[in-house]
Amino acid sequence: MSRQMQIVRAVALAADGFYEDAKNLGETAVDCFTGGRRSQITGLESLANGAIKVSDVLDYIKKQVGKDTDKSDRQSWRKNDFGKKLLEYLEVNLKRQLGTLSLSPPSVDKAEQQRVHLMLIREFVRQMSAHYEYFRSGEMKGSKI
Repeated sequence: MSRQMQIVRAVALAADGFYEDAKNLGETAVDCFTGGRRSQITGLESLANGAIKVSDVLDYIKKQVGKDTDKSDRQSWRKNDFGKKLLEYLEVNLKRQLGTLSLSPPSVDKAEQQRVHLMLIREFVRQMSAHYEYFRSGEMKGSKI
C-alpha cells in the first residue's frame, strides 16, 4: 500500500475514534450559534478545507473568539467555552493522535506530520459541522443516539 493510502486509511480510522467528541462539540455549537449564526460553523468548515497550514485553522478560531464581543453570552464563540474547547481539541488532542496512527514507518517528517494533522482537523470539523446541522434541525433533541 502506498504511503498516501496508508495515511488516508489511518486518518479514517482515527476519525471514527473522535466521532463522539465531534458530536458533543456539534451539539454545543448549536447552543452557541442560533438565529442565523450558522455561517460561523460553515465558515470554519470552509476555512479548514482550504487551509494549507494547521495554524491557519487555529488562528481563525482564536480570531473569532477574540473578536466575539457579545456581552450577553447568548450567541458566541465564548459561550460554554466553545471556542476554547474546540481550539484545545484541534491543537492538543489531534496532534497527540499523530503519534498513535497506524503508520509504518511512523511519520517523522515535519511536513508530513503537518499534512496529517490538517487532515485530522478537516475530518473533525466536517463531523462536528454535520452534527451541528443535525442538532440544529431539531432531530436530535433528547435523543440518545
